[in-house]
Amino acid sequence: MEGSDITKLGLDSRGRYEVHSKMKLRPKDMQTLTVEMKQEVLNLSYSHAITLHPLPGFYIDSMYCRF
Repeated sequence: MEGSDITKLGLDSRGRYEVHSKMKLRPKDMQTLTVEMKQEVLNLSYSHAITLHPLPGFYIDSMYCRF
């Protein structure tokens, strides 16, 4: 799952970036997702791994990241 079609980027009232990605997951086993963002003009990058542990009958609808 990747691409700008699932991700929205904006600025909050303090000028910080807000990134919101919508995805639906039903992990049956433990999974690790890695979030990677690059800003090539300023040569900045961000990477963060998130480990998901499955719960019976539970699914993930959206994830939210602010930095």
